[in-house]
Parts: sequence; structure tokens; C-alpha cells
Amino acid sequence: MGRIGIGTRPIIVLATWACFCAHPVTAQLAYNTNILPLGDKEALMGNTGTGGMGSTGAVFYNPAALMQLEGSSFSLSGSAYMVYSFEATPFVVFDDDRLDYKGSGFQSVPTSLVMARTMGDWRVAFSLLVPAQFKYEGQQDWDFDLAGEPYRLKILQNYSESMFLGGLSAAHRINERWSWGVSVHGQYFSYLSASDVRISSLADPTRTALSTTRDQRAPISAYVLGGLHRQGEKMGLGLRVALPSIRITGKGEHYAYEYLALSGSTPTVQETDLTGLKADFETPFDVRVGATYRSSERVKLAMDASYGTGVAYDVVSGKGYSEREELESTYRLSAGAELGVQKQRAVLLGLSWAPSTVTNDGYTNTIAFVSYTAGVKLTLGRSETTVGYFGALGNGAQPYVEGTIAAEQRYRYNGAFLGTSVTL
Repeated sequence: MGRIGIGTRPIIVLATWACFCAHPVTAQLAYNTNILPLGDKEALMGNTGTGGMGSTGAVFYNPAALMQLEGSSFSLSGSAYMVYSFEATPFVVFDDDRLDYKGSGFQSVPTSLVMARTMGDWRVAFSLLVPAQFKYEGQQDWDFDLAGEPYRLKILQNYSESMFLGGLSAAHRINERWSWGVSVHGQYFSYLSASDVRISSLADPTRTALSTTRDQRAPISAYVLGGLHRQGEKMGLGLRVALPSIRITGKGEHYAYEYLALSGSTPTVQETDLTGLKADFETPFDVRVGATYRSSERVKLAMDASYGTGVAYDVVSGKGYSEREELESTYRLSAGAELGVQKQRAVLLGLSWAPSTVTNDGYTNTIAFVSYTAGVKLTLGRSETTVGYFGALGNGAQPYVEGTIAAEQRYRYNGAFLGTSVTL
């Protein structure tokens, strides 16, 4: 992203070219790993659950709260349909021309599968979780003038990232009120970013430039979290501590091809093809506290607050190449409510707010996400079904290369959520 002004033609075009090649769509998991709905009731109550919701979502929100479950349980939940979009306005400025960028996509994947049972005095669980998944696809073309000469710019970008957690949880009672628990997960992170940028003179098609980049990485790490839970007559209190992830293995690739023939001189070609690089994805130390309060038989309120420390590391490195990511400390506030309508029906509401700042390869982005949920819970015998709507808005600014103008970035998510749990 940048602001390009009048100057000699080769300098203008090359500066424009370098500007676009340097800035792919920004990674999302660096901002917040709890944007998308996850869990059973927790998913439609703002992703609150540290204080204990009496569901299998405790494997992620607070494993100590597994002691609230009775017998054996099975749950399956997911986003039935999710639509999301990304905008940067402006993406770049040429003299007085403002060029905007848009990308969009959708997904339909389960977000959690949990099986829990009682073994003596212990409550144990096995879980498969997809706490976040994003994919953007965008293509745009612009015609514009620079120094009185017409140019055409084409950008095509495909971007995806996802996180998968699989592991075991265990909880044990300390006394009648207190319990403790721990979850140990294997964490798999997948990242792919491919972009194609082309710029050419409409007056002389031989003056053209092409840049193609592709970055892929797939690190595996261990993710451990523990918790404490206290359940009173009306109020539940919880504490969850997530340790920094520990890298186990992971490989990455980086490919870049550049063809420049803009100044009328001999074309230049540069190509980089690196495989077998060391890949990493680190989740920081995170502390989360929460409370639930049942004011009446039909009303239950929940609130969570979390704080995560900053982290800085090379997401990929080796063979003389590296890309560094720095995440500042983050915090998140969320609240939810369960409002009983009838004996077997309840309305679920949730709201959360999470700002964060990340620096990637020297460029800083600040994004604040607000998410909101609304749905219903239906209870029939030993089964409980939740269905509802999920939405989120992300807004922030990213400075231009010169640091004098900021681009406004907007993220939008809309989707349907469905979850079912059965007590055996």
C-alpha cells in the first residue's frame, strides 16, 4: 500500500509495483483465535464459558468445568454457513486516484466434536476443534493515469488459514465447590497465501511488470491449558490459564517471481524458490477469568475477560530467508445471557469485543473486532440443540509506506450456527 505521486516514469511505476508486491492480505489468527463461534451454548453466548456453562465446550474454555457434566456426553457443533468479506479503502493512492480492494469467501465446516465420560472420580474428554478458519478470494482491475500516461493494474489474491486442535481433557473435584482440570492438545496450523500482481502501460503494452508470490506453511505444536472452577448455589467462578504453545515440527515454502520491463530498458527477472523452511505458529500465554450468575430459574448471565501477552517470532525461516511476526498484548471482553422462554426453550444472546495489534514484516495493523450472536436452545429428553445467528465486524487502520495516510480496513462475518449435545 502506498501513495504514488508525479515523478519520472520509471521511478513512479517501480515504486507502485514494489508497493503492491509487499502487502498481502493480513493474517487473521494473529488478531484473535476466538472470533468464530466455538462450543455448545458458549458459541451463542459471546464465547463465554470460563465460569462454567455445564457443556462439553469446557474442554476449551475451562476444563475444570467438565465436572458439571453428568454421565457420558457427546456433542457436535459447527457453522452451517459462513460468509465473510475484507475491504481496504483506499488500497493505494495514485496522485488523486484512490483505488479500493475487496475480497470475499465462505465456508461450511464443523467447529467442534467432543466426547466426555466419567471414569471413577475423574471426568475425561476427547475433542476435535476448529477454533478458526478463514479464506479470502479477490480479483480487481483498475485503469488509471500516471504522469499523463494510462496504466492498467490487475491484482488476484487467494488466502487461507485454519487452526485444528485435537486432544484429551481431564477434570477432578477438589471438594464440593471446587474442581480443577487440564487439556492437552496437538495444534495444527495451515497457512497459504498466493498473489498475482500485474501492471502495464496501455499506450505501450511492452512496458509491463509481473509479480507472483506463494507462501505456505504447516507447523505443528503442543497447546496446554489448565483451569480452576468454583460452583456456588447461584454463581460460578472460573480461571483458565493457557501456556505458550511449544513447537514440535513444521515446514514452509516461499516462492517469488518478478518480471520488470517498464522503463524501456532490458527486462529483468528475479526468481526465488525455497522449500523445506522451518515454519512456526505461536500462541501466547493467556489468562482468562469468568463468572456465571443465575438470577432466577429462567435467567442465567455470563461474563468473561481475558489477557494475552505479546509474542514475537519468525513464522518461517531458513536458507537466508525469514519472515517475522510480532503480536502485542491482547485482551478480550465478552458477555452472554440465557433467557428461559418455556421449560424446554431458551433464548441465547452474546456480545464480545477484542482489539489487537500485529506487526508483520515491519508493517503494523490494528484491528478491533465486535462479534454478536443470537439463537435458541431446545431441550428434548437427554438432547440439547442450539441454533442461531453469528455476526462480527472488524475495523482498523493500516498506515501507508510513508506513514502519512492510513487505509481503513473492514472485515465482516455472517453465518448460521448449529450445535447438538446428548447425555448418554
